[in-house]
Amino acid sequence: NAKTGVMKWRYQPEMPKNVDQFACCDVDNRGVAYANGKIFVGRLDAKLTALDAKTGKELWTSTVVDYTQGSAITSPPTIVKNLVVTGFAGGEYGVRGAIVAFDQNSGKEVWRTRLARWQDGYSITSAPLYYNGVIYTGIAGGDRSARGFVAALDAKTGKENWRFWTVPAPGEYGSHTWPSPNDPDPDKANAWKVGGSNVWQTPAIDPELGLLYFSTGQPGPTAIGVGAKRPGENWFSSSIVAITLDGKYK
Repeated sequence: NAKTGVMKWRYQPEMPKNVDQFACCDVDNRGVAYANGKIFVGRLDAKLTALDAKTGKELWTSTVVDYTQGSAITSPPTIVKNLVVTGFAGGEYGVRGAIVAFDQNSGKEVWRTRLARWQDGYSITSAPLYYNGVIYTGIAGGDRSARGFVAALDAKTGKENWRFWTVPAPGEYGSHTWPSPNDPDPDKANAWKVGGSNVWQTPAIDPELGLLYFSTGQPGPTAIGVGAKRPGENWFSSSIVAITLDGKYK
């Protein structure tokens, strides 16, 4: 009860006994989502569950991904009209990240979009953001030198509309802050390809200005001494970045 603090119900599903060994960053949950009389929660065993908000009764549970491959869900899902959308973590185990949409009433999967190859170190750790028919998400993996980006998806179909790379390629705006691709040292010449600067957290939108804001992590690689291989300011790492809603740098 929001006024008194008295607990009305508790949902505590039984987890597989081995689930904790697949959770990289402790056994936790970062929140739930509410819509149309239902509570939606992502589970550590990589399932998505809908509950009756009044009683706590489980309405449906759908498997998002196989947790035994190293996946988990700790972030809250996102409500998109009649859909509930979630990502999942696990990049540190080589899991290939994706955004998945389910029907709120049935729990049936509507679409699934894979944004990057797990072989390249990518995963999705934050809740996606919905605005005006579009889903926005960042991608994790900077600790494994994956080149960061933000992507925009059509909310109905899951089709990718655009992506903004947080490490500019040669010739793109900001590329002068990374080593030249013509550098005789191949590590420096290719630094932008493994530049990190990933977007671990959910972006934010200013609808009046038509801007999308997000923060980025450290540049990669991050091992001691490796930073000498990427001299310069390394845009857009360790920054707060604003871009337009069609993916242009502001």
